[in-house]
Amino acid sequence: MASAGRHHSLAVLEDGLVSAWGSNDSGQLGDGSTLDSASQVIVWDLKRRAIAVAAGDHHSLALLADGSVWAWGGNDCGQLGYGRAKDSVTPILVQPLMATVIAVSAGSYHNIALLANGTVWCWGCNAHGQLGNSSTVDCSSPRPVLSLGSDTIKICCGALHNLAMKADGSVWAWGWNDRGQLGNGSSISKTAPIQVRALGAKVTAFAGGYSHSLAVKENGSVWAWGSNSNGQLGDDSRIDSAWPVSVRGLGLEAKSVAAGESHSVALQVDGTVWAWGWNGGGQLGDGSTVDSSTPLLVRALLSTVPVTVSIAAGAFHSVACAAATGNSGIAPGASDRIIEWGWHGESQLGERTQTCRVKLSRIRRAHQLFRGIVGPCLRLPHKNLKEVCEFSDIGINDASPDYPMFSSKITEILARDHEVSCRHTRLLS
Repeated sequence: MASAGRHHSLAVLEDGLVSAWGSNDSGQLGDGSTLDSASQVIVWDLKRRAIAVAAGDHHSLALLADGSVWAWGGNDCGQLGYGRAKDSVTPILVQPLMATVIAVSAGSYHNIALLANGTVWCWGCNAHGQLGNSSTVDCSSPRPVLSLGSDTIKICCGALHNLAMKADGSVWAWGWNDRGQLGNGSSISKTAPIQVRALGAKVTAFAGGYSHSLAVKENGSVWAWGSNSNGQLGDDSRIDSAWPVSVRGLGLEAKSVAAGESHSVALQVDGTVWAWGWNGGGQLGDGSTVDSSTPLLVRALLSTVPVTVSIAAGAFHSVACAAATGNSGIAPGASDRIIEWGWHGESQLGERTQTCRVKLSRIRRAHQLFRGIVGPCLRLPHKNLKEVCEFSDIGINDASPDYPMFSSKITEILARDHEVSCRHTRLLS
């Protein structure tokens, strides 16, 4: 799976490692530095296999297989959740959380966690009541959203608001509401959860953007509410709506949705991906920079990968995780390719792109040979790098975009005669 933040992205690799790329001004890549990276780096010092990640504006989260949550990056509002306000360029354990965590989501400067006992906990910035504790005071350690009770089954963050789904399929919202993104017919922010009653039928998936929200109903229809300045509600208008409106023109049933700053993305049951809203950076993937108030098929994905398994949306870019059919080396449910498109100014894609750019194909195989990241001046023996090249099918002088990080480092290592300074990787012993 992958998660897209404002200017960086995260992914869980097949072996449970977490990779990151993009902006790193606050250490949100977790590699022990504050240097941006257009290619994957591995997050340091996560003690167990990761099963989920979440990217905020300048911070990151990882949920590990043991149910613990780790955070790194910016911490100006206490969003790292360890009781202090100091940034961290490597992961720190979020504490205290009173039970095993089963899901996490990150907003701009706050976070939300769903515990196995059905309770919801929040921490970080609370200027608009997004922590759901009936106050607007920031909190640097997790606190429960008491009014939700203990029957929540799904959660997600918008930039400054949250959504939660209860066992009966009802959706609840709280936090910032300047454009109606809470879906209750008003523009008044709420410091405690309120039900989005107008959705009616049972909801199966949802997503929060900067000032808009999305939901998939049980029948596969997609609904949207909040800001519509760029057509991100998908109802063929540019009129904001504080009530859910139906997204037009999707046709087949939707499986999941993702919301960026002012654009929206949907994954259909047939594996196709559709996007609508703001397209100033090409984040709709249609080869143009023209906004669209109705969904557009991301056609370039059709020729790039056979099956898309999940989607994510950053502020100005979009992400799809895809599994290649017939690939027996992929674990069930895992993805072996991450495809990105859109714009960034700080390395999410490595360049401005108006059509799909295959960012990370087959990188899974290379990561099986490496673990962790070390600081400057790692010295790797020439002999071992030859073995890596042979084992992973990476050509000695291959500069293919299939290996955006590893092949460039291998070429550099061999060219420097047995030794190299390398920020990104270290060889498994």
